[in-house]
Amino acid sequence: MAPRLGRKRSSSLWTSILKLRQNTLSISEWRRRNGEIYAQLLREGYVDSETLSAEIVQLICEELINESNPAAQDSLNAGHIRSQNENILFLAAMANIPPRALAICITAGFIHDLNKTVGEPLRQDRYGVRDKTGKKVRNQTNLALSVGMNHLGNRTRKVLYDIRKRHPSAIHLQVVREIDECIIHHGIGSSRFIKGLFSGENPWWRDIYWNKSDGGPKYLHPPQPSSSVSTVVHDLADSAQQMQGDSGWLQKYPFGYWAESNLSFWQMFWACRPQRQIQVAQSLAEQVILESQTCFEIIEHARTLKLLTNSQLVRLEVAVRIIAQSSEQWLARSVQEGQPPGYSLLTDLMRETGYSETRLKAELKKLRPYDSESHVFKEVIARSSVAKHGIFRTIVAESLSNGPIYWCQE
Repeated sequence: MAPRLGRKRSSSLWTSILKLRQNTLSISEWRRRNGEIYAQLLREGYVDSETLSAEIVQLICEELINESNPAAQDSLNAGHIRSQNENILFLAAMANIPPRALAICITAGFIHDLNKTVGEPLRQDRYGVRDKTGKKVRNQTNLALSVGMNHLGNRTRKVLYDIRKRHPSAIHLQVVREIDECIIHHGIGSSRFIKGLFSGENPWWRDIYWNKSDGGPKYLHPPQPSSSVSTVVHDLADSAQQMQGDSGWLQKYPFGYWAESNLSFWQMFWACRPQRQIQVAQSLAEQVILESQTCFEIIEHARTLKLLTNSQLVRLEVAVRIIAQSSEQWLARSVQEGQPPGYSLLTDLMRETGYSETRLKAELKKLRPYDSESHVFKEVIARSSVAKHGIFRTIVAESLSNGPIYWCQE
């Protein structure tokens, strides 16, 4: 029987994989990194070669991660995808999931957001989006639809089934379906934001997704595919990345989607409303609250369906807490003297600007990312984020060496 990820062996695997650079990769380096990750997983028996060979995974990546795909060239998107992939490995290691499930989950992770481009065609099968008349929607015609519907895009579906058609003996049809459905599942399975777009509970882009006249939806989301071990880990990895505070998160939110929102640095990182008032998270502090809740709901759903053992579910809960606590520590609201870079964002900013704590907080509450005088703050935040993720990686390696019970101790 092939070994599963877990404890000291997976700690060694994690350490060697994460020596590969993440945040400044060219498209060809990104493809090669995916191939190296999968090949190492395969060599050590953590994924099943009968499910997916290294050659097939490489081919899938080559046909989707390339210069002709705008979603692969988008740095906001690419950084998120790579960070999510690291989370898949961490969660799979903690839960000790079977090799077949990890093969499907990590392959879906490599390509899961590569339909996220305005103008991309939407799928026209049973997982197609329909308008209020029941007609299938053909394209993501604007940013709002691209963000909310990319998991239902046709590009990844077409590539997977085309490869199956060309290489029928190399990849089973059921495996293609499971990768495809893992990608579909993560849309509303991991994102409270996207789920809220379709349900009308999300105030963002409400005029695009919801009819003012009759108070009903303009778009109907298809039924979810069945949940599996692969979808549980994939959904958790995606949701957890939204509260991670790493470079992928930084490019996607403060320096990306939130940049035009007129929010100050303080509002984007530390500000936090009471939970009942948070419809859409607008700071990392609020994301930690909402995404933690989403993750625990995913785990509870898996418990209800008996997809994993209680021990595996407890380990996933511990993994989510490690991710959340890493960001909570980074967002400490008072300066932490004597701590290394990446431990506390306020401390790093105070150390490098030379400001007093009072003046620093006043500046953070005034400045926004695209103010002309904010470039020094952006540079320090970016360096602190990289250092934070380095600390997180060390914690992960230690947790996998010591076993999950180490992290259950208060």
